[in-house]
Amino acid sequence: MRLVTVLFLMCGFLMCVNLDAQAQAAEVVISDDGRQIKLNADGTWQQLSQDRFATNAQGQRIRLHPDGTWSMAGRAPVAAGAANVASSNALVREPVLYLSDVAIVRRVIQRTKSKHAETRMRFMLEVDNRTEAPLAVPADLVERLVAKSSRGTAYPVLAATSSVDSIPPGERVGIEVWAKDSPTWFGIKFLSLEVAPDTFGNGVTRILSRNMNEVKRQEVEQF
Repeated sequence: MRLVTVLFLMCGFLMCVNLDAQAQAAEVVISDDGRQIKLNADGTWQQLSQDRFATNAQGQRIRLHPDGTWSMAGRAPVAAGAANVASSNALVREPVLYLSDVAIVRRVIQRTKSKHAETRMRFMLEVDNRTEAPLAVPADLVERLVAKSSRGTAYPVLAATSSVDSIPPGERVGIEVWAKDSPTWFGIKFLSLEVAPDTFGNGVTRILSRNMNEVKRQEVEQF
C-alpha cells in the first residue's frame, strides 16, 4: 500500500513539473548579459540571436547588434529588483528572427570509377511576427540572405521556401533556406545566416548563427 502511495505522489510531482514546463513554452526572456533566450516546453533553452539588449534613460529597449549598430525595440519598464531580466514584452513591437535548425546535407554521386560528394547547407529560419500588422515575405528573399562560416567565407543562397506570402500578426512561420556548398567541419566554430535590412522589419542586418556542435549532418540521395 505504501508503494502505491509513493508511486502516486511521484506521478503527481512529475505532472506538476510537466505543467510548469508547459507554462514556460515559447517564452522569450532576456538573460543577465542581455541576450535574447527562448525557453522551450521540454526544459531546454535556445539563444535566438547574437544581439544584446539594453534599456536607456527613457525606459526604451535598445537592440545591440553584433556589427556595432543598434536599433529601437520598444518600451520595457523594468520592475524593481529585476534590472537584469525582462520578458518578451520588450520585443512585442518587433518581429523575432532565429534559426531553429541548421544542417550540412551531403549526397554522394556514384561515377564509373569513383564517387563524388556534393554538399549544401540547410537553415530553418523562423519569423515570429509580434507586430500588429501582417508581415510580407519578400519576393526577392533569396537575394536578401547570405550564408557564412566563422571564417567569413560567404556561400550563395540557392532557395528560400515559405508556405505563405504574408505572416499574420501573432503568428510564426518557418522558412527553409538552402545555400550552395559548405565548409569543411574542421576549424569552423559556427555557421551563420545574414538577413539584409528591412527584410522582416529589421532596421539593420541581422546575423543569426549556430555553433558547430549544434549543426546536424545529414546524408541524402537527392537535394
